[in-house]
Parts: sequence; C-alpha cells; structure tokens
Amino acid sequence: MDYSKPVLFVSNPNSGDHSKGMNPVIEKGLKRAKIQYESFETTGRNSAMEKAKTFKIDDFSAILIAAGDGTIHEVVNGMLSRQDKKKLPLGLIPKGTGNDTCYGLNIHNMETSMEYIRKGDTMKIDVIECLIDYDSKEEMFANLPEDKSQHDFLRYSITNSTLSLLAQVAYKAQWLKPRIGKFAYQVMGFYEVLRFGVDKYDIYYKDPTGQIEKLREDFDVNYLMAYNGKVGGGNVILNPLGMINDGAFELMFAKDTFSRVGFLNAFHQVAIGGCHSYHPGLRYYRTSELKLVNKSTQVTTLDGKDQEIPRKTVVDIDGETFHLEKSIQYKCLPSALEIIV
Repeated sequence: MDYSKPVLFVSNPNSGDHSKGMNPVIEKGLKRAKIQYESFETTGRNSAMEKAKTFKIDDFSAILIAAGDGTIHEVVNGMLSRQDKKKLPLGLIPKGTGNDTCYGLNIHNMETSMEYIRKGDTMKIDVIECLIDYDSKEEMFANLPEDKSQHDFLRYSITNSTLSLLAQVAYKAQWLKPRIGKFAYQVMGFYEVLRFGVDKYDIYYKDPTGQIEKLREDFDVNYLMAYNGKVGGGNVILNPLGMINDGAFELMFAKDTFSRVGFLNAFHQVAIGGCHSYHPGLRYYRTSELKLVNKSTQVTTLDGKDQEIPRKTVVDIDGETFHLEKSIQYKCLPSALEIIV
C-alpha cells in the first residue's frame, strides 16, 4: 500500500457494545505509523453508503472502516455504485456486534487490524451482485419507482445471503442484538424453528459446464442460503467449504423441508464447527450464478372464498433485510474488492 495520500477513516459511533473509546486508539496508531487520515462518523442509516458514493476518491489512498457489518456493507455498496467506477482498498477494524466480515478474513481484534494496516499488504476478494425483482440492471434502471433507489433492488454482498427461515431469524434478531449481542441469532433461531413454515422457489444455477440448469421446481424449502464467506450469525461457521476469492460462491439448501428436530440437529452441528455441511439432508453446490424465483403463496379470503395469492418472502443480504416479490439473482464478481490484510 502507498499511503502518500490520506486514508478516509469511517467509523460508526453506535457500533458494538464494548467499542467505546476505540477511535482515539486507532487514530493514535495511524499517527504513529505516519498515515494521514480524514475522519468521517456515520450519522444514521445509509450515511456511510452516500459518503462512499460521492467523496473525492482521488484525494485518498484507502478507506479504513471501524464499525460492524452494516457499515462495511454500506461502504462497499456505495463505492461499487459510484458513477466513475473508481475503487480504493479497504481496511477493516472490527467494532460491531457480529463482525462476520472481519472474522471471515481472520481479523478478530483491533490490534490485528492495525498491524495489517501498518504492513499495507492487500488481497483481492470476490463480491456477489444481488439483483432483486428484475431480470437485468438495465431493466431496473429503466423502471425504477420514483419512491425507490437502486439500493432497494441492487446490492453487493461480501459474506452471505440467506432466505426462508434463516433470513427470518436474521430479521427478527435485529431488535434483540442491542440487548444480548450476537446471541440474538441463537435465541431467534430456536424461536423461529417452532413457528416458521416453508417458502417455495424455482432454483436455477450455472453448472460446472457453464450451462444454466434448473435444480428444483416449485420447491418447498425452509433452509436456503447463498454464501461467499465462511461465517455468519456472529462468528458461526455456516459455510466451512467457502473461499472468498475463488470466483464462485456456495448454494446450500435442505433436500426436503427440515422438521423441528431436524433443524435442532443441524443447529447442533453448526455449533460444533460447521459439521452441518455433511448433514445427509443438505445439498451443497458451488456456482458463479444463481437465480431463485419466488413461487410462495398465502391463502386469503376474497368474496367469501379462500384463494391463494402470491406472497413476498424475506431475503437477508449481509445483515440487510429485503422483501422478495418475484426473484433474486446472484452473480459472482471475481476480485471486485481489495482488502488490506
């Protein structure tokens, strides 16, 4: 890394439970390493995304982020949405509740991160482009509703995207995280196992020969995820076979819908180090493109008669929740980001 220009130091003052007072230590370390910096504190939802999208990128050498997964996700999405297409290396300092992005890169504390930043080596990693409810980005931009932005339909993921029960767990865990930290995922996991039903999807993926293949049709599922990194849910190994720079990502789903006992068994195998990937009820694929078509329905009463109507489903992308009406497409962008390691 060439630090001849300042770094943009992005921090979230509200991240994490035990991170108060970290910024002065980080700034002292930057000064000791003779790395000039300009500070930016987030002021609310999407402020980091807007900053990364609009700041004068040519004036800086890198972006350092002291925050949790949500702020990292915002910076990545802002930078990859820039009109000028310019990018900078990212230095990541864990300061959140879950810190799955950092843990997946073997960055477990501030000291390790600061040592990486001083050393200045970089590594390129893949990013997963996630397009919701449109068949192409061109179609999305041409038909974008006035009250929506591109970020409501187009996101870039570093770590993971979950659907069905796992997405519902991530969604419901948000209100518990300020109270019990990363254990919110485990608590809501057991709660949702007792009440969640199934979603229905058609599943298409690019097979090893490069052809698009339909894996499942009208498929009832309650365990479904697309994973780029290894960890999720607060440093839990959810994708033990994943590599973040191999030009592909992993698709995992239950062969048949899990029973409550089956889910508890899978959760136990997750807890002992990612052994669930060998569970006989799971199917595991590696791909560079994936499309999930929502076929879920719900019963409603119209004119005194019960009728099935389409139902939106929940999808989680790096901790951000979206509601899926039609489909979601995932596409691997190889070596799209440079990380200071």
